[in-house]
Amino acid sequence: MTAHVNDYVTKGDIVMTRGQKICLFIEHYSLNLEGAQIGQQSKLIKFQRKFILDVFDNPHSARRAFLSVARKDGKSAIIAAILLALLRARLDRL
Repeated sequence: MTAHVNDYVTKGDIVMTRGQKICLFIEHYSLNLEGAQIGQQSKLIKFQRKFILDVFDNPHSARRAFLSVARKDGKSAIIAAILLALLRARLDRL
């Protein structure tokens, strides 16, 4: 396995957990496609951020996670954004 320059943590680097990286990716790259804020960057709602952090920063690791909320409350959007973040992370490792 070869090491890359960006693989090493240096003084002053901010170390983020996997869940925090996914939240940052979603808020930076995803746009609102409906509503009054169309075209603006998405901001995670408190329950969405908690769900992501609970799943990805779990010390026991999670193979499955269930998200149960009311209709029209952003379930599909958050799951799609998580999948995009994971796909991007996988492509970056190639």
